[in-house]
Amino acid sequence: MSSGRGLTGREASVPPERLYWAVLDASSLPRQPFASRALWNRRLGYLFEAVLPVPIESVHAVFVPLGGGTVLACGMERASLREVAEGAISLRPESLPPFVPPTADASSLNLLTREFEPPAIRRARACTTLVTAASLVLCSLLLVVGFANRTRAWNALAFDAERAEHEAYASVLGDATGQSGQPAPLRLVSELRQLRRTRAEPSRESRPTDVAPDLASLLAAWPRDLRARTETLSVTAAGATLTVWLPGQPEAERLIESMRAAEGWSLAQPSLSRSSEGMTVRLQLTRSSTMVEHGAVP
Repeated sequence: MSSGRGLTGREASVPPERLYWAVLDASSLPRQPFASRALWNRRLGYLFEAVLPVPIESVHAVFVPLGGGTVLACGMERASLREVAEGAISLRPESLPPFVPPTADASSLNLLTREFEPPAIRRARACTTLVTAASLVLCSLLLVVGFANRTRAWNALAFDAERAEHEAYASVLGDATGQSGQPAPLRLVSELRQLRRTRAEPSRESRPTDVAPDLASLLAAWPRDLRARTETLSVTAAGATLTVWLPGQPEAERLIESMRAAEGWSLAQPSLSRSSEGMTVRLQLTRSSTMVEHGAVP
């Protein structure tokens, strides 16, 4: 290595003869996905030391990948580098040695790295890091403020909705004072169920049946001049039941024949009971199909 300097202002350069060069085969080195750059440089330094005339600890080296598992190593003794790098912000070789592949770029080799990094660059990087961190903090603060404002807005909407709901329940249910302590929604459901029970339309079975036409048809078949005393007369949707006292057998037979001839009615087997004063006849009548078809039954 020669002892001359090659400085061009603050962008310094050095002849390739003053540097140590080697093309290293790094394909055998293990590549760990999360390995640090310092560990990778240390492993390459061990390979570089095999071709150096001095220990690797006395050389500051940089490495540039060439592709295909090869790496270009360039180094300079630390003592000489401190002299050459004084006042410079970068230090690159003026050219590459002939054995280096033409794909390599001399401008990508900057020896002023790591502990030899110029203070101005270190300060600029620290300033950039500080500005980036401050920007992230500011953005985070703006997000927090935005989320807080949105949360307040949603809380206000929720409060207004809850108040409107309370007012609606109060307008329907009235003052809750003296109530059982049930929540308003449950009280409203209870009120609605009670209203449905009291105002529900009665079913067909529960509606009162108009039996006046049926009673008229039975009376129309009743013998006009029959001596009898009606003890019970029941007319329902299912039929009619008669319990009649008659003075004797002929009157009983006349009543039975008249009821058997009643239009729209079917007479079941009569029940007769005799006594010393006369006879009691119990008649069971049901509506005939003809009467139902013509709408006599509601």
